[in-house]
Amino acid sequence: MPPLPPVASAMHPPWWQAARTLVFPEGCLVCGGALETDLFCGPCQTEFRKCLGPQCLRCALPWNPVAAGFSPQTPCQECRKRPPAFDAAVAIGSYDGPLRTLCLQLKSQRGGWLAPRLIDLLLSLHQEPLERWRTEKAPASLPALVVPVPLHWSRRWLRGYNQAEALAKVLSSRLGLPMGKPLRRARRTPKLATLSRTERRYQLKNAFKLQRWSRHPVAGRDVILVDDILTTGATSNVAARVLKQGGVRRVYTLVLARAKEPR
Repeated sequence: MPPLPPVASAMHPPWWQAARTLVFPEGCLVCGGALETDLFCGPCQTEFRKCLGPQCLRCALPWNPVAAGFSPQTPCQECRKRPPAFDAAVAIGSYDGPLRTLCLQLKSQRGGWLAPRLIDLLLSLHQEPLERWRTEKAPASLPALVVPVPLHWSRRWLRGYNQAEALAKVLSSRLGLPMGKPLRRARRTPKLATLSRTERRYQLKNAFKLQRWSRHPVAGRDVILVDDILTTGATSNVAARVLKQGGVRRVYTLVLARAKEPR
């Protein structure tokens, strides 16, 4: 079985590696066992690879257009029926097994140290589209803006941390792009994990607003919208619509994991 793509050592400054090793001894990200690759032990790597595979270029849903008799650029059936408001998406893989475990760990501030490792893995798996997103210039010649999906202030205060923001900070640094927070959560929504697709859309209606004042104006530029998990696409869709209403040209969605449930 071929190993996972290596994580570029240049992405890890020596001081960061040394500090991390003092607090988090090197070991498998999932179970802490002896490493067989840069990130995983043998058994966890085997399970992790089951999460990987072809993805829809539009929404990152597991989808192999060639195997289904379509061209490699053909979006999945859901995107052909109901195109999302965002223009493209990438994920490490499906929200299963070890990747699900890592996403759940990252939701806690104690798991924030995982963000650089997971972003680097994502970058190694999706070099081509991310390089294109990084270098394409909007008509206004502004670089793409990295934008985390915001939490409501009350939830952010209780948790003390926003995993999407932790991921966005690392991505911004790795790609050399500015990070901005032009979106705010205008109202607190219930936890969406147990809600149906219809209920999610209802709860997220008018949930996001553009900040009245922002250091990074969005009009005329592209945005890379960052979150940890994309399930039905409701959150990313609502956020993308608000951004485009503010003048954003294109919205690219970047997540760690993509749930197999269609929108």
